[in-house]
Amino acid sequence: MTIHTADFQRQVELEIDMSNLGAARFASRVNKEIEQERGGETKAVQWLIKRDINAVAEAIRLFVEEALRSSRSQGRRCQADPRHEP
Repeated sequence: MTIHTADFQRQVELEIDMSNLGAARFASRVNKEIEQERGGETKAVQWLIKRDINAVAEAIRLFVEEALRSSRSQGRRCQADPRHEP
């Protein structure tokens, strides 16, 4: 089997063009959703939320627990304390 350099080069250029068109189409759809104030409803954002929400929730929970524990041990309230009034 012989690979013709010109044919191979043309195929590579076509694949690059198709990849760029796909990225542009994705960006266009996301920007349209953002302009219509529905950016959080895009598939990409929904995927990120599903992937990371548990880790973020756990980090917040640990932060609040630590803040409450350290402030109580020092006899003062912290801003994470639900009884704290601004």
